[in-house]
Amino acid sequence: MTQYQRGYRFEREVRFKLMNDGYFVIRAAGSHGPFDLVAIRGFDVKGIQCKLNGKIANEEISKMKYYGEKYGILPMLAWKDKEGIHLKVID
Repeated sequence: MTQYQRGYRFEREVRFKLMNDGYFVIRAAGSHGPFDLVAIRGFDVKGIQCKLNGKIANEEISKMKYYGEKYGILPMLAWKDKEGIHLKVID
């Protein structure tokens, strides 16, 4: 399995987790934008960057924070380990 396939599979897992929590989720496929997924539930809007290993570059964090503040999106990081999928607010 390629790195792209692993990343795509992980994005789908995060998407389904959020959908099960009642969010409408949009995948920004191949956009190279600040978020891989945007999850909406009422006025609660989350922008999620999915990283299997949980490591994210400072440039990506800055971009997520910028768009988060500009558009009222809560920037989050999703990663996975042996305990499961984790979501953390980027602050």
